[in-house]
Amino acid sequence: MKLIFLGMMVGGLSILGQAESEDVAEAPRERTPPALEDFQHCIPNSEELPYTAEVVVSFDVTPEGKVTNIRVLESTDSCFDKAAINAVTSWEYEPIYVDGKKFGRTNIKTTMKFEFGERL
Repeated sequence: MKLIFLGMMVGGLSILGQAESEDVAEAPRERTPPALEDFQHCIPNSEELPYTAEVVVSFDVTPEGKVTNIRVLESTDSCFDKAAINAVTSWEYEPIYVDGKKFGRTNIKTTMKFEFGERL
């Protein structure tokens, strides 16, 4: 299980994001976290804090290392689905070579966790 953490402040609200990947064999060469503009409208009110949302996505990787065929498998709050999909869309993987030929991968599964804490 590989983890990536991202932290930010938005209007005094601390946001911790975490993406857990079952892609244990390799990590993406480039992994972009979810963009704030994709989920800013999903941020809960202060009376709803702390709050956690999880989005499980599955995707394929082309022989060139590009992510394709992204699917949401599970989501505790569909408001965050677009942010998870857009983040994974930009990830890039190193090509895998077998006997000099590039191969893609299928059904890589990743969980993105959006955690919102108390206002600071």
